[in-house]
Amino acid sequence: MDEITTRRNYPILTMAIAIKLTGLTARQIRYYTDKELIKVARTPGGQRLFSLNQIDLLLEIKAQISAGFSLAETKKFLSKKMSHPSQNDDQTTRKILFDELLQSSPFGNKS
Repeated sequence: MDEITTRRNYPILTMAIAIKLTGLTARQIRYYTDKELIKVARTPGGQRLFSLNQIDLLLEIKAQISAGFSLAETKKFLSKKMSHPSQNDDQTTRKILFDELLQSSPFGNKS
């Protein structure tokens, strides 16, 4: 594993940051972790910590659910995706994240 991959897998982001980056609620994120769509690390005090790759997964889950796929279909899709990762998928996810962050910032509003 190269250094970039290692760093992207390091769980350092809190639930509050995951909420801001994904636009999901804490309840949604907890639900997805409880249903094992995503596995997260925990601090000794029990606080969830997310890696950049897990944020990408949460965005993918959000997109799948928004597109009308069931939780079971989404889980199956993610399993297939994890067994065959693609650079294009990573770039697409990054673009979606960037666009959502830009829209939520004061600089992204086109009023």
